[in-house]
Amino acid sequence: MVIDGDTIEIQPHKIRLFGIDAPKLEQTCREQRLIHTHVYPCGRQASAFLKSLVDGKLVICVEEGRDRYDRFVATCFADGRDLGMALVAAGWAVANKRITGRYNSAQETAKAAKKGMWAGAFVEPEK
Repeated sequence: MVIDGDTIEIQPHKIRLFGIDAPKLEQTCREQRLIHTHVYPCGRQASAFLKSLVDGKLVICVEEGRDRYDRFVATCFADGRDLGMALVAAGWAVANKRITGRYNSAQETAKAAKKGMWAGAFVEPEK
């Protein structure tokens, strides 16, 4: 079950994806269109993207530790695909560079291609 763009639940545990930060469910982002700014629910889009990655697939997580809320923090894979990498590469999460450099290259590529949140402006999810 997907909780938000960077948290899943595998009963009975909530698992925060390691090394990334996605917008919270209610967060909005802005995309500049020709003559106006379009505000859209990027938190919901990030969550929907994660849901599309895990639905109907075998999800395996490798624990990396615990966060301040005592949730498991893990690198998770759906049918062998790193969920954190997929979210960052699609522009629906940012790499948490303080924790790991694992996703930095994927973020730079997504940013250059203006994918996901990089198509416009957004407040860093941690803020």
